[in-house]
Amino acid sequence: MKCHLLAEQNLRDFCYASVPNSTFLKDARLQFNHISSLARALLILPDDVDMSWVWGALKLLNDLRNRYAHELDPDQSAIDTKIRKFKDLLSSIVDQEETYRGLTLPLRTYLGLFVGALSTCLYCGIELKKRRQS
Repeated sequence: MKCHLLAEQNLRDFCYASVPNSTFLKDARLQFNHISSLARALLILPDDVDMSWVWGALKLLNDLRNRYAHELDPDQSAIDTKIRKFKDLLSSIVDQEETYRGLTLPLRTYLGLFVGALSTCLYCGIELKKRRQS
C-alpha cells in the first residue's frame, strides 16, 4: 500500500528532524512499529490537541498492510472490518467538513486525508519544537 509507505516516510522524516544526530537513527533500520512509537514519543503538541485518532488509524493502516503483505490468502472479512474501522475513525473528522457530510467516500479518499493529517501533525510538532528552542 502506497499510503503506508507515505505514512512511514513522514514518520521517519519527523524522527530524523527531531533528534540531534539522525545518522545513527538512519543506520538503525528501524521497523515501522519502532519508528511509529519513536515518533509518538518525540511529538510535542499543545495539550488541547487530541491525536489519538491518528495513532489508531496508523495502527489500522499497518494492520491492513501486514495482512496484504504477509498472508498468501488474506481473510477478506478481516480486511473489510479493518477498512470499516479505519473509515469510522476518520469519519468524525470528515463529517466536520460540511462539503463531505453524508457522502459515501471511497477508501482512497480516507487514506489521502489520513496521510495529509499525519503529515500536518508531524510538521506542526517540528515547528513547535523549534519555537520552544528559540
